[in-house]
Amino acid sequence: RQILTYHAWVHGTPIESSWQMMEKIAPDRRRLGLYCVSEATGKKSLTKAKVLRHFPRYTVVELKPFPDRRHQINVHMKAVGHPIVGDARYGGAPFYLSQIKPDYRFKKDRDERPLIGRPATHIHDALIISPATEKERRFQASTPKDFQVAARNLERYGR
Repeated sequence: RQILTYHAWVHGTPIESSWQMMEKIAPDRRRLGLYCVSEATGKKSLTKAKVLRHFPRYTVVELKPFPDRRHQINVHMKAVGHPIVGDARYGGAPFYLSQIKPDYRFKKDRDERPLIGRPATHIHDALIISPATEKERRFQASTPKDFQVAARNLERYGR
C-alpha cells in the first residue's frame, strides 16, 4: 500500500486554505483515455488539498488523493475550477514568462518555451507500507527545477 502526497501548481486562487473534494470519477466516454466526474458510473475518490503558497494567478497546493485513482487529482482540480498548470487535457494552460514579465522581448524565429510546460504535479512524499510486514518506508523528493524557476520569476515579476 502507498500513500502519496503531491505538490502541484494550479490556476487561480482557491477560496479556502484547505478543503476536500469527494467526487466519483470514471473514464470519460467522450474523450478516450481521459476521466471525468460521474455520479452515475464513477468510483468514490477523495482528495485532500492544502494551499502551500499563493502567487498572482497561480497557487501551489499539496494534494493527498485517496485511494489515488488514475487522473484523480487532475479531475478534482478541474472540477473545483483550478486546473493544474500545463495540463491541457484537463483545462490547464502552460505558464510563460511573457505572462508576468513587463517588457518581455520575444526572440525572432523562435517560439517562447514555457517555464512550466508539463502538467505541474510532482510526488513530494511517498509512504510505502509493506503488506507482509506492515513496515513503513518514506521517500521525499526535492522540488523540481521548473517549479523553482517559476517561483523565482513570480517573486521577481509577479503581477
